[in-house]
Amino acid sequence: MTRSSSRATTCGPTCAKLAPDRGFPNVHSYTKLAGDPAIHTGVFGDDWHAVDYLVMAPGLEQTFLDAGNTIALQALQHAHPVQSWSADGSSLAVWKVDKSGATEDQLLAASAAFLDHHFDRAGAFAAQDGTVTSEAQSYALLRAVWSGDQDTFAQTWAWSKAHLLNSSTGLLAWKWNAEVIDPHSASDADTDTALALLMAGRRWSNADWLADGNRMVSAIWDHDVVHAGAATFVSAGDWAPTLDTVPVNPSYFAPYATTFSRKRILATIG
Repeated sequence: MTRSSSRATTCGPTCAKLAPDRGFPNVHSYTKLAGDPAIHTGVFGDDWHAVDYLVMAPGLEQTFLDAGNTIALQALQHAHPVQSWSADGSSLAVWKVDKSGATEDQLLAASAAFLDHHFDRAGAFAAQDGTVTSEAQSYALLRAVWSGDQDTFAQTWAWSKAHLLNSSTGLLAWKWNAEVIDPHSASDADTDTALALLMAGRRWSNADWLADGNRMVSAIWDHDVVHAGAATFVSAGDWAPTLDTVPVNPSYFAPYATTFSRKRILATIG
């Protein structure tokens, strides 16, 4: 188990045996993690969040289950593979636990300070001329929920709801500058905002945000989606489905965001 000032990395017996010679003095074996109170309590505080990386071999997850190694199991459930090796019929993989460390925290804090200084106007993320787009707001909402910034999320959504939400469609007007310039929506902002609201509602147990997100999903189906026979497509915005030739913008699709949120954020906080 490799440990920095406050975090550690679990690994198997082979890794633990090699670690002192390889410059990893804080590596601990899974056996000690499961059975040695000085390790699972003294080093890790009985908390999987203290784990940074796991070195995995085939069958180790079952070993965790058999040994009741809760810390290793929980860390693995919140981790993703980053590298693997195989040779002579054997294999190893390194898994990174999905949580921020000191470096990530510093980067998030610095980027948040930059955004606040240059763009944030009490919940409105505005360009230099004062223009606010629904796309910018949706990015701010996603960033806030992904980074755990509940205050920024609340302020950004409150501003967006008050100034951009079109009561007749339930979607966001895409452009504002002192007033709404164009009341029509852009479907990329609609879907990103709905996703952010659902994640925020789940992450912070906020029934209002969950309800807002579900209403926006319904509005997307009612106003952004176009039906072509048995197929459905997300058009470019609420203005598009009534046209003879319906514009569809592939750059508006974000399957990576949906996959990430489902497998990582919602799984972690559910």
